[in-house]
Amino acid sequence: MLPTPRPYSAPDIDFDDYESALREKTDGELRAANLVLTTIRKPWLMRAGRMFARAGLALRIPGTVGALERTVFRQFCGGTNLEEAIERTGRMFESGVASILDYAVEGEDDEGDFAAVTAEILRGVDAAIDRPDVAFVAVKLTGIARFDLLEKIDSGGELDDDERAELARAEERLDQIASHAARGGTSVFVDAEHSWVQDAIDGVVERAMEAHNRERAVVHTTVQLYLTSGLSHLEQLVARARAGGYRFGAKLVRGAYMELERERAADRGEESPIQPDKAATDDAYDRALTFCLENLETVDVCAATHNVASTQHLIDEMARLGIDPSDQRVTASQLLGMFDRITVPLARNGYNALKYVPYGGVRDAFPYLLRRADENRSVADQLASELFAVRTEIRRRKSL
Repeated sequence: MLPTPRPYSAPDIDFDDYESALREKTDGELRAANLVLTTIRKPWLMRAGRMFARAGLALRIPGTVGALERTVFRQFCGGTNLEEAIERTGRMFESGVASILDYAVEGEDDEGDFAAVTAEILRGVDAAIDRPDVAFVAVKLTGIARFDLLEKIDSGGELDDDERAELARAEERLDQIASHAARGGTSVFVDAEHSWVQDAIDGVVERAMEAHNRERAVVHTTVQLYLTSGLSHLEQLVARARAGGYRFGAKLVRGAYMELERERAADRGEESPIQPDKAATDDAYDRALTFCLENLETVDVCAATHNVASTQHLIDEMARLGIDPSDQRVTASQLLGMFDRITVPLARNGYNALKYVPYGGVRDAFPYLLRRADENRSVADQLASELFAVRTEIRRRKSL
């Protein structure tokens, strides 16, 4: 019988120690971060940059890929291939920070592309096996399944024989990835996507959990708490896992499609699925985090957040519940290029701290890069604090 957890005093972690958190960043990386974050904060500059980047990539204008690679790609991506990403994960692990590898390709639409993406994800799983610097491998279902098919399933449309066969092949691809991860002792995160395909994604992922999460949480899904249904949906998913006798793996995020979700709802004359304001989203996120921590007998949870208050909530709740910082059922994650001042101090205080490390060609990663820019622009206060941290460290180095 396991001993009863005992509450303890939460450690006092300084999330404003910029020098310590950004120590591993090169001067060039800091300059690139300053440029990218400054650009994101200026809407007119973002609009112009987005327009020129789209046109440059579409028309294959010389210099476009190189300019993106030196700036926004360098800020948010680990490299153009798996080998470059692995080099980046190894460097970060020197600070105790492990990684989530993500082949940043999505929105594919034919069987050849799906097979190629699956093969690359399997390469990532192979790389993660026996590497302490890689904790998880990410999967975007729209990289291995057709978006329109998922949308039809989500809307309740009846599939024909060809579509049912197509769905079966998509599920087989995810099963192949999960089986390989299970045999290798690693795990996968399935990313959240647009709300109008998310129920279909959840159905596929739940079936994979039921098959592979008997002994441990091999497969994890992502729950978006900026959706008004997020918390109740999480509770339902966990209840079904408990009833089904399998572990539920959850990555909790606020969300990355806010503007698209609101625009689509307005265009269709529907009520927005998004929380009314940031305070409501923050409250839902923290309640979801507490719910998962209170149900660790069934749940593995990753707190994926750039919010210092929510990170402190994680620390305080783990202390209240007597959960050891090193408990493998609990991780915390931030995106590469953002909030090292959260990730690094967590790692140094014994928490399982992760960085989400996308990689792939600049063209393939472009949708991911646009989401990062949009997401950061929508949380101006957090972006301002991140930019302040970067500029403070640049000034400190210049004064030496």
